[in-house]
Amino acid sequence: MLFTLFFLIFMVFMVFQRLYQAFRKRDIEKGEVKAGWTFTALFIAHTILIIAALAEYFVFTSKVNYLVSLGGLFIYSSGLILRDSSIKTLGRFHSLQIEIRENHSLIKEGPYSHVRNPYYLSAILEILGFPLVANAYYTFCISLLLYVPLMIIRIYLEEKELLRKFGREYMDYKNQVSAFLPRRKLRSKHY
Repeated sequence: MLFTLFFLIFMVFMVFQRLYQAFRKRDIEKGEVKAGWTFTALFIAHTILIIAALAEYFVFTSKVNYLVSLGGLFIYSSGLILRDSSIKTLGRFHSLQIEIRENHSLIKEGPYSHVRNPYYLSAILEILGFPLVANAYYTFCISLLLYVPLMIIRIYLEEKELLRKFGREYMDYKNQVSAFLPRRKLRSKHY
């Protein structure tokens, strides 16, 4: 019963936090939106996964593995921290859409110096973490099969736009910085 209360509070926090981050007023510049359907598709997928995790927890989960829940909470929290850092680093260029501005500059600082897509990585961590909190293994699998491929499509479409806007500068950045996992910097040995 205590875990159920924790889980419900966690889910309410997650939903409100996500809605707040998504729809709060910011000092941002507007640009031309490309592939606007990706935001809608990801929003619908996210909503389906929240409902699925709740249903799976209350209908199918008979015993909670607290270690799995703790791992899920860690994964989700890591995503939350990374998302906040990514949004702050993007500043006025942050958008829920694929949106390139006229005076857009290529952001390569903060988490973007380690991976090209920290914001999208954070969303994937969140979407994989919260089903684990509930021990909702079917929802976790649906996340892998539904949300992650949609996110990869969105990244592909956004990178095409970034390449169109920044050309060689983006290609160099892409060659130096991995999409999701930081590359280990090799130190040159001087003898």
